[in-house]
Amino acid sequence: MRLKNFIETPNKATTLDEVVQIFLSHIQDMGFQLYICSLVTDSFPDRKKHHGFLHNYPEDWIKHYRESNYIDNDPVFERGRREHLMFYWSTEEKKTQSAIHQKIDQGRRDAGLLNGYSLFIHLPGGAYSSITVANGIDINHDKNLLTNLCLCMYQFHLRNMYFLADLYQPSPPVFLAPRECETLIWCARGKSNYAIASILGISEKTVEFYFTSLFQKLNVESRTVAVLKAISLRLIAP
Repeated sequence: MRLKNFIETPNKATTLDEVVQIFLSHIQDMGFQLYICSLVTDSFPDRKKHHGFLHNYPEDWIKHYRESNYIDNDPVFERGRREHLMFYWSTEEKKTQSAIHQKIDQGRRDAGLLNGYSLFIHLPGGAYSSITVANGIDINHDKNLLTNLCLCMYQFHLRNMYFLADLYQPSPPVFLAPRECETLIWCARGKSNYAIASILGISEKTVEFYFTSLFQKLNVESRTVAVLKAISLRLIAP
């Protein structure tokens, strides 16, 4: 399939399944058999991970990858967070690899994912989307083919965003009341509810009410995570 056709044909697609089939046909023409799309949204520490929301990877590997939470230590993701261009990766054994990297790459090899190309697209709010094509055989590194592949990935990403708008929608901004910010700042400094109440001149029940509100606004379940997320979102500076 010529690149012009790939750009135009997905734009006419009426379903995501059609787009996926067009993309898969195109990468297969270029010698790639497997693909996976992932999305990591929201900022540290409780970012939501959607690894493999679209893919044709072996299901056993995807299940094991998710259950092991490999996304936090995956060498491909670690590189992708720093890269703004498509890059090549391989699961060849490397002497300098950490134990967890070796374990993940061994899992990929066992699943027939020997090498591939990944494109990480950095989105607002620290989120990023990734598209990876993989193979179990040697890859053709022809420059024209790789340019075609990169453009193909970008177009696939744009059509994904169109059909999966809810998934790609950035989290709404968080607004904290001045008293809620003060409560978190004193919490970050190690103060108890009793101490915070005394400092702010309010009751402990009011402090508890503030924390209940903070947990809801920040979508967290503990004081520590509330503080970390508020700092990461620049809502407080203890």
